[in-house]
Amino acid sequence: MLMIFLLIIFGLAAYRRGEFKVTRYRKVDGETARMLGVIMLVGAGLSFVIGGWIGLVALLVAIILGLLTSKPIAV
Repeated sequence: MLMIFLLIIFGLAAYRRGEFKVTRYRKVDGETARMLGVIMLVGAGLSFVIGGWIGLVALLVAIILGLLTSKPIAV
């Protein structure tokens, strides 16, 4: 249940702001971040209906895609 709540919070934040921090030094901006937010929100909804493993898969997909498309943060 906690994972569903976190997926909703992070998904809404990424979708609304258009920015998703993958690690401390890497982030995703723009439409890609919004798409990751949608993936997390859909995963949370499906996890609530079908089962918890869908949420875990959505989280892993969002993290992997985020790492592949992220850019370094200027420090």
